[in-house]
Amino acid sequence: MRQFVYAVVLCGLLYTATAEEEKKRNIGIFNVVKFQNDPCGGNNAKNGTCYTTEECEDKGGTASGSCAEGYGVCCIFTLGCGATKAENMTYFESSGGSPTGACNAKICKCKENICQLRLDFMTFVIAGPNTVTTSVAKALAGTTVPAGKTTHDNGRCLTDTFSVTAPGSSGVPHICGTNTGYHMYVDASEECNTLSFQLGPSQASREWAIRVTQYACDYENLAPKGCLQYFFATSGTGNLETFNRANKIHLAGQDQNMCIRRESGNCRICYSTAAMDFKISKTATALLGKSSDCCGYKNDGMGVDYDCVIIPDATKKMTALKEIANANGQFCGQNLGTATAATDATVCSMSVPFQIRFVSDAFELEGEPGTMGYEGFKIFYEQFKC
Repeated sequence: MRQFVYAVVLCGLLYTATAEEEKKRNIGIFNVVKFQNDPCGGNNAKNGTCYTTEECEDKGGTASGSCAEGYGVCCIFTLGCGATKAENMTYFESSGGSPTGACNAKICKCKENICQLRLDFMTFVIAGPNTVTTSVAKALAGTTVPAGKTTHDNGRCLTDTFSVTAPGSSGVPHICGTNTGYHMYVDASEECNTLSFQLGPSQASREWAIRVTQYACDYENLAPKGCLQYFFATSGTGNLETFNRANKIHLAGQDQNMCIRRESGNCRICYSTAAMDFKISKTATALLGKSSDCCGYKNDGMGVDYDCVIIPDATKKMTALKEIANANGQFCGQNLGTATAATDATVCSMSVPFQIRFVSDAFELEGEPGTMGYEGFKIFYEQFKC
């Protein structure tokens, strides 16, 4: 039987079902059924896009449940090493075992007005960072030189790494370890974005499943410019963590800018930690949570306090307009916002967009604490009304 031609446009535009499909639903071969290519939930707990059965097959997807009142199927797209896709809600998945070498997947825009990609790490387990504090080189003001302060590789991703390219804009820092449940935002590129694993000879089991969602330029919840992560909840509360927090060691070479959506009617955000939930390098004996020495190497270039957390316009909770003494919005050490090991302070900010930025250099310097001093942080945030 002759079929009518139907129109297909990617990422949420209109479908016209074939007469053959319509006949199966007893509505007559000359009727035309139209439905949007909306996101949908599949039977396998994955998200997909609503397509006709034929179109899903042609695009290399897998049908998982129905959508559009039974006229479409929820089409799930997955890809592995070396593959390319231009579909919304695409899953980049490992194939099992412990592969080595490069494993890259390319994600292209599914339509012209895509501005951002969100990567959700449904599962993310690869080799973690180095934990050995053996001296390896000397550095001065963050640069390796023959004469400087001794450095070691603690926190560096030396076996496995994951990164994302963003031609035309900034990429993301390399990460490793266990990051299940985390996410990233990256600018969508006209040249496509490459998700890249570089896997060393480790015998450790590796597994990942990364869902890539494409956001149009007019999407109301685009991440603010420069935000690697974007958190939003109508409750105005949540938690922020450094990458690889599950393994209690923060990564070297990071620039992790965590932004929080300001909920309606709120003007201030406050950050606090439970005991032992903030450990950002610095000398173990000082146990300072705030210091003008954070985020730098001191005047002689030999300081040990580069790794730090930056909270713009940091203030005390009870006196919102009073800045925290000697903090300069910069925090490091073994506690947030306090100079004692026994208690942690609550640090607030009225600067928008709400954000915390964690930065670390490429190596650790001799004189910084052992592995226990590099655990990273888990910070609770809460927004308050104007």
